[in-house]
Amino acid sequence: MIRISPLRSAGSGGSHRRSRRVVASFAALSLGLAACGEPDPEEALEEASAELARAREVLTEAEGDVDGIRAKMRELEEKLADSERVRREAERHVNEAEALVTERASDDVLFRAVQRRLLEDPELADVAVTAGVASRVVTLRGVVATEALRERAVAVAKAAPGVAKVIDELQTSQPAPAAPGAG
Repeated sequence: MIRISPLRSAGSGGSHRRSRRVVASFAALSLGLAACGEPDPEEALEEASAELARAREVLTEAEGDVDGIRAKMRELEEKLADSERVRREAERHVNEAEALVTERASDDVLFRAVQRRLLEDPELADVAVTAGVASRVVTLRGVVATEALRERAVAVAKAAPGVAKVIDELQTSQPAPAAPGAG
């Protein structure tokens, strides 16, 4: 007795449905032959040949699907390689730019840049914050009304090119809200 396992295709659903039809027709053929007793050898050969042709058709289609997917994979691998090359180039450029900023970021230049940013920030217009700079480390001092203004001043200072670190010595005039469950 000939057995055919269900064929599966990595491609379209059409291939899978065709595989099921091949298996179903073979099952019907087998049942018909079993019911009739001894099959006519020529008919059995003809039916087996037809089944082989259908199975080869499914195989050919599945191979085509595999080839198509492999082609798409090659295309995606090429795109990935290009993107990785661009990323490496951008990373190299960032490193060079950071080195240039570090080279040009003297404490005097950083002091002026941070102070200017603090003075020009609209949210900090009514705040008296001073910045001190030593070895590219900025220390912020002064009194701000809220925690949000404190966080804003620190963010503005950190955003200045060449700043290595910001030390927050700011004080808030408004007390912080009590922690839940405290008291």
